[in-house]
Amino acid sequence: MVAGKAEKSGTPLPENHRRHMRLRLDCAILNMFYGFADEAKTPIDSARGVYVPTDTKKRIWKGSWLYDDSHIQICVRNPRSILAVWHVRQDGRYGRPSQEAEAGEAV
Repeated sequence: MVAGKAEKSGTPLPENHRRHMRLRLDCAILNMFYGFADEAKTPIDSARGVYVPTDTKKRIWKGSWLYDDSHIQICVRNPRSILAVWHVRQDGRYGRPSQEAEAGEAV
C-alpha cells in the first residue's frame, strides 16, 4: 500500500537507519496513516507503540517475557490531550523541589 502510493507519486521511500536510530520510514508510514485519519475526519489525538527486543540475551532472567530494553513510545498529536505534566527530580522523585531545597537545604 505505502510502496504503491510512493511509486505512483514518484516519491522514493525513506530508509530506516537503526544504527543511528533514524527511523524515517517508520515515521513516514505513521504520518501517512495519521493523514488518512485526518482526511476521514477521524483525527488521531495520540498513539502508542510498544518495543520489545527480539534478542533473548536481553531478557531480564532466563525464560522471562520482560526484556532490558522494552519500552513504550507515545506520540501526542493534539496538545489538548495532555492533562498534566510531572517534574522529575534528579533523584528520580516526582514533584517540584520545595522552596527550602531551591535555597540549598536538604529535602
